Amino acid sequence: MGSAAAIELVNKDKAWDVDMAAYKRLRASGVQPRSIDGSASIEKTATDEMEIKLGRTFKQKNKVARFREGEEISRELGYIA
Repeated sequence: MGSAAAIELVNKDKAWDVDMAAYKRLRASGVQPRSIDGSASIEKTATDEMEIKLGRTFKQKNKVARFREGEEISRELGYIA
């Protein structure tokens, strides 16, 4: 393994440690992040639980309400529990 690959691996490990800690905090607060990867970033930037569940934030906050509406419709139709 070359030094560039080793450095990349170490950096990936450090990022994963930060993401795992954020993931655990989010889970402890009662929300389910989409994945461990990126949890630190979403923890810092999300302003709504839906953004955490989706794993992305929205500049236009009205889109969060639209996602909630779509989720509710899907639930009513039996597509999701």
